[in-house]
Amino acid sequence: MSRCKEFCRECAIKERCHNTCGCLNWQTTGSINGISPVLCRYEQMLLPIADRVGEVLYKKHDPLFLHKHYNSAYPVLSLLEDTLTRK
Repeated sequence: MSRCKEFCRECAIKERCHNTCGCLNWQTTGSINGISPVLCRYEQMLLPIADRVGEVLYKKHDPLFLHKHYNSAYPVLSLLEDTLTRK
């Protein structure tokens, strides 16, 4: 088992964590499989905050939030919007 998987085995947010980027790991630890304790703690602090903000926006039926996170066509629509606004 890699150090990354061993380090993260008991983490409650491992399925949602973004600390799997080999380039970022190399930059912060010197190893593509290394996990920066600082970035790990940052993710652990940030995800609950993001969840609370998302919950508030969902309850308010915020149209932009719902469009981005609950519309399966969002990636295509966003690309089209970006393409059209660049002209």
